[in-house]
Amino acid sequence: MNEKVTEVKYSHIATAAPTICIIFTCLCFMFWANLLGFFGPGAGLTIGLTQLGMFGAYLGGSLLGLKSGDGMNGNGFLIFACFFGGVGAATNIGGYIAEQLGAPYCPEVTGCMYIVLGIFLILGFVVATSRTSITDFGIFFFVGVGVLLLGLYMIGALGSSDLGAKIVAWLLFADGVFEMWCGINVIWGFVGMTPHFGPALIKRKKDE
Repeated sequence: MNEKVTEVKYSHIATAAPTICIIFTCLCFMFWANLLGFFGPGAGLTIGLTQLGMFGAYLGGSLLGLKSGDGMNGNGFLIFACFFGGVGAATNIGGYIAEQLGAPYCPEVTGCMYIVLGIFLILGFVVATSRTSITDFGIFFFVGVGVLLLGLYMIGALGSSDLGAKIVAWLLFADGVFEMWCGINVIWGFVGMTPHFGPALIKRKKDE
């Protein structure tokens, strides 16, 4: 008896953008609450462990984006996975352990990294997304400026006042809102609904 075998090839790779967006949304809201002092003792350790738990999905989603040919979002998500998932988890957990052991810990090192990251996000992604959509622009603008100010705050460049931390907190809160809106709209697109990302701030020549 001859059996007919049908080979099915999948040429389309689905985006993991909604998953990545809700991960980063949750992180932004946790950072916001922590910077405003809403959490109790041990919050740093809990946030660090949460970041560590999200790192795998974050990394996988970014690699899917790159594999599908989406260099913009793929690299953006990979940067977030590295700095807010991996490095963020390590520094939060490490800082808690150092505090418990009474060992020296230098947050200025992480602060310098965030300054460099913030400048990169602003000059690279913020400028680029000004030509895509308001949603994309909002995501990278608020996180870029927020991370830059966070780095300056961590090295003491913004003074000892809590005002710097509060500004960073609300920038990250705004970024979380944009991230959530982005993820929701991508899900709508899965079922044929029209997504609403908003127009580009700056029109590209080919769009004029």
